[in-house]
Amino acid sequence: MLEATESLTDHLDGKGNVSDANPFYDSYLALPPEPADVDLSKHPTIRFNAEKNRYEDSATGMFHEKGKLDWRLDQNGNITSYFPEERKLTFYSLAGPHTTTIHISSAAGWKNWLAARDLPLPPQAPPPSTVPPDLPAAPTVPTQNVYTVKPDDNVWDVAGNDPGVVAKIYDLNPWLNERLEASATDSGHGRNPNILNAGEILILPEGFKAHG
Repeated sequence: MLEATESLTDHLDGKGNVSDANPFYDSYLALPPEPADVDLSKHPTIRFNAEKNRYEDSATGMFHEKGKLDWRLDQNGNITSYFPEERKLTFYSLAGPHTTTIHISSAAGWKNWLAARDLPLPPQAPPPSTVPPDLPAAPTVPTQNVYTVKPDDNVWDVAGNDPGVVAKIYDLNPWLNERLEASATDSGHGRNPNILNAGEILILPEGFKAHG
């Protein structure tokens, strides 16, 4: 609604149009072309003034007389007219008329314009799906058959005195081979398969159960 200190021209851009994002005109778009033909319970700001025989809108301050094509507002000697079918506001002042066509672009404006004609809102696009897309299964990480060395363990005991298993344990634990070689070099007595320390981890052949 225009305040006493402003006019329609206060809401125009440099080209003489109401800016698309300006909510000033949204309430005008809610005005029906003929209020006598709509359900006023859906328009709580509009009431019929029986004394003046006209419809009045509290949101814009405008009134509509039956048979007229426009809503009007008389203010300080100036007249503002709104033509619902053309979506056009015309402000008449002593300096001459200033006219602008309202372009419905804001969400509120569209809803008001449709509601003024008791028209349904257009269907809304469904919200984006929040269900995550199917993701490929995580690769299976093979688990190793490990054994924690106990006090007094040696490779042959752990392998159940099976030479084939002993050889596989050496292959799976290169550090053990290197340490045994170093031990043989230091002692001069050859390989010593009994050098194991409690708490060390041995990788065992898949499916083999330690005998230690």
